[in-house]
Amino acid sequence: MDRAVWKTPVSRACRPAYIIQQMADYTNGLHESVEPKMGPPALMLAIGKPASEAEVKEAAEYFLSLKFKPWIRVVETNMAPKTKVAGWMPVDEENGKEPIGSRIIETPENLERTELRDSKSSFIAYVPMGSIKKGEALVKTGGADKTVRCEVCHGADLKVLGNVPPLAGRSPGYVVRQM
Repeated sequence: MDRAVWKTPVSRACRPAYIIQQMADYTNGLHESVEPKMGPPALMLAIGKPASEAEVKEAAEYFLSLKFKPWIRVVETNMAPKTKVAGWMPVDEENGKEPIGSRIIETPENLERTELRDSKSSFIAYVPMGSIKKGEALVKTGGADKTVRCEVCHGADLKVLGNVPPLAGRSPGYVVRQM
């Protein structure tokens, strides 16, 4: 049975020191995309590398001033919409469903708004049944002591802890790629 069971909480961005460190990593070639040909990450790297220290600090303060709201809805399901790639993202083909298997499929809620770069446009992340429970186990127990609990570094609410990025509100696909 498909069910929408989790909506990302309102989260606060990370501390300025984290953003500043990430930008220094861009400049020093230490931060790369897992898919160098993908437009948005390539653009971020191109913009980030030449940024001055003052610009980086100003950007960090600006991003911290924003009020973050949920933008991705997680749906546990056995069957996900069939998708095709349009531009640089998967989109719903609107012609049926297919077994999700062990994949995470993220599609825009409204493709037209997303293509227009509407900052209020949201996404749906289709994940296999049981994914949320497994994620909660990683946060609280480290997945049966197989790894360090997420909350040790990212805080009990996963929003921010020291000079570490928040996990709350992140795209499930992004979190998996980073792990």
